[in-house]
Amino acid sequence: MQKTTNAILANVTAATKTIESKEKSLIKPLDALYADGMRSVDFKAPAKGLDRTDYGNLKKAVVAAFTVAERKLLVADTKSMNEATKALKKTIQQKIGARMGDIARLLKAREPKVERATGGATNQSTTASAPAANNTSATPLKSYIEKVSTGREVLKAIPPSKLTVLKQKTIEKLIGDLLEQLNSIK
Repeated sequence: MQKTTNAILANVTAATKTIESKEKSLIKPLDALYADGMRSVDFKAPAKGLDRTDYGNLKKAVVAAFTVAERKLLVADTKSMNEATKALKKTIQQKIGARMGDIARLLKAREPKVERATGGATNQSTTASAPAANNTSATPLKSYIEKVSTGREVLKAIPPSKLTVLKQKTIEKLIGDLLEQLNSIK
């Protein structure tokens, strides 16, 4: 027995068009967020004791996109609500976290992949070949210097709420000093 009818197929096409349209409409605001320095970690709750001002502002911006009825329900006193209304309010509160997570996931896709240390294990070949005399990038030291130099880019991805400007400048100076020392090795 065939389950797909022309009506079902037309609805699948309509649903796909809606999804495609939604995805295309997300490109501009997400690119703008990324260009403005927002990263996926900015949409995750800061650890206890850290400043939550930016995170709170982002949540408010998410709520601003909700319907008027949803926003009113969020600020209403929960004690005076019946169980069904309390459940609805809880669902709307969860929706805030879901939207924050959606934006974080979509921003994460725009961020460069960061290589992680493997605890000593590497995929490098154990057979050593002599590097060409002119090819300094083939040396393990040059490879390490190139990896250290990407540390500055990693610092830029850390939100200001987690890394003060003073700490960032201190770490950048340390990276610069390390690179200078490594480059002085002959």
